[in-house]
Amino acid sequence: MDPAKQPSAPEWNTDMKAIEQIFGNRARNDIIRVLAVSDQMTYGDLREQVGIRDSTLHRHLRALEEYGVIAADLPPGQRQGRGVRYSIRRARVEALGQAWMRYLLGESSK
Repeated sequence: MDPAKQPSAPEWNTDMKAIEQIFGNRARNDIIRVLAVSDQMTYGDLREQVGIRDSTLHRHLRALEEYGVIAADLPPGQRQGRGVRYSIRRARVEALGQAWMRYLLGESSK
């Protein structure tokens, strides 16, 4: 493509980095999908539904929570030995999805 005609990419900000890390990972997409069709799920329920190892699930849940697409009913410091329930933050997932579509279609960020 002629560089003069190439659409300018938006600034690669923290949302774009989150999009890359979330939507570019099958396990994270599976976790979001499972939570999207459920009200809330425990760690054990998620592990069973998604079918990944504990250490892998823990890492993905921590990342998804940091990116703001899932929420836990207990803060990190109060989770030891307790049943944490996770839920999706639908508005955040939708906002990131819309930003991703604008990027792919070469539209300016709004």
